[in-house]
Amino acid sequence: MRLGYMKIRCLIHDFIARCDGQDMIEYGLVVALLSFAAVTGVRSLASQITIVYSSVASTFTSNVT
Repeated sequence: MRLGYMKIRCLIHDFIARCDGQDMIEYGLVVALLSFAAVTGVRSLASQITIVYSSVASTFTSNVT
């Protein structure tokens, strides 16, 4: 009976002491941070591209007519 108790106790201790979940949380946080940076950068880039296209369009319009 004592041997079975010790096995169960060791299994519970090993389950609690594992650090596998911590790595997954860290990877998830890194992915979330990179995604946020990418979305922010693309939005900024998109507004700059819109400004350039508007400038080119207005230059063509004023020079063609």
